[in-house]
Amino acid sequence: MVTFVDTSALYALLDADDCNHERAEATWEGWLEQPPLFVCSNYVLLESIALIQRRLGMKAVRAFYEQMLSFE
Repeated sequence: MVTFVDTSALYALLDADDCNHERAEATWEGWLEQPPLFVCSNYVLLESIALIQRRLGMKAVRAFYEQMLSFE
């Protein structure tokens, strides 16, 4: 399965106060068991980082990078 991930999904996953946080977290946890192929554009990543920085701060941007964008 191929899944396109957009800014709203990424943000909802990080912000516990977002109205879609619980749903995003449950979906993400389900995907960890059988991960689909995630697809995302550079524009979505840039928009996500800008939104996260603006609303949650640089600490959250670092966490986003280390936990979700590190491909080791």
